[in-house]
Amino acid sequence: PYAPKFQVISQPNDWAKAIKQSSAKSDLSDRRLMQLDFWTQFKEYAASKKTTLRLRKAYPQHWYDISIGNSKSYLSLVVDADKQQLRCELYIPDSKPLFNILHEKKDVFEAELSPHQLEWMELPGKKASRVKTHHEIGVEDNENWEKCFQWLMETAQEFQSVFADQIKKMKVW
Repeated sequence: PYAPKFQVISQPNDWAKAIKQSSAKSDLSDRRLMQLDFWTQFKEYAASKKTTLRLRKAYPQHWYDISIGNSKSYLSLVVDADKQQLRCELYIPDSKPLFNILHEKKDVFEAELSPHQLEWMELPGKKASRVKTHHEIGVEDNENWEKCFQWLMETAQEFQSVFADQIKKMKVW
């Protein structure tokens, strides 16, 4: 049977709701407000570009986590105002075997993610490990935000494409 097909043109964002929740716990600093605004706008930017990333609610923090379809790892996007840089990381909270298998294929991943320079961080003595890359840019300047959003989205999509497929094929868990 025939049925109408609706497309969402506009929907409410979570910025005001997140402010209200956060201010109930404590007053937000200027930096926290900037972080919340940054991630809210990033989410809107990525959604408008029809990203393949699984976007979630924005919070007033310096990172934004994105699921890549498994319970052993996820992407973490970081805005570091002190170092004036952005980072995209494959974060593995509790699986050194997964990190070791990925590290064995380091050359393949680095070739596929070129020109990004990957830093492989096993983090000895901790449960977590990560693979990250970074981009130097003035993150506190609103004029740069669209460039920041573009780099974060494109890099996260590349990480998702390269790492998620390989992790699904592995039988580490």
